[in-house]
Amino acid sequence: MRETLPNLERLLLGCTPLVTVPPCALPLGLVELDLGYGDALQCLPDEVFSELKQMKFLYLGRNRLDSLPESLFDRETGCGASLIRLDLHGNALKSLPPAIGSCSALVELNLGRNQLKTLPAELASCRNLRVLHVYENDLHAPFPEVFLDAFPQLEQLNWRGNAALPRIPTEVEHRGPRALLNYLVRA
Repeated sequence: MRETLPNLERLLLGCTPLVTVPPCALPLGLVELDLGYGDALQCLPDEVFSELKQMKFLYLGRNRLDSLPESLFDRETGCGASLIRLDLHGNALKSLPPAIGSCSALVELNLGRNQLKTLPAELASCRNLRVLHVYENDLHAPFPEVFLDAFPQLEQLNWRGNAALPRIPTEVEHRGPRALLNYLVRA
């Protein structure tokens, strides 16, 4: 597909039961890729996101991924520098690679309904993050201390459904996402 559709910018394959994506198959000009809601995608070869430097929107939610390829986060050869929205909800991720911190343009990150126990401190490098979904994981407190000064533009933090997190007092919830985040760091 890379050679036959070199100018393709949007590839919407949501609800398609793909098990994998062949390396070097995706067109280099992709800006948006939707592989979500297939309930089948189990692995992504490391090379699959190589040279996709223009990708801004990536939807991989509701699949069976238990790991992510390094090329996804590579600022030099992959889409790490350009990603704005990354949806990984409803997979089987137990951890998030520290390389997520290279996604400095990231505005929205959905990690809900995975099996995450912690969030990497490197996530704090995503200073443009406005929306962070971490609902229904296995997250424990405290969150990394560097989160105290991170995410200055955070508008939404969905943390519910993490049984191991402490009960958040109502007054903290009403003060907004920054107050919630600070509470979870200091818990």
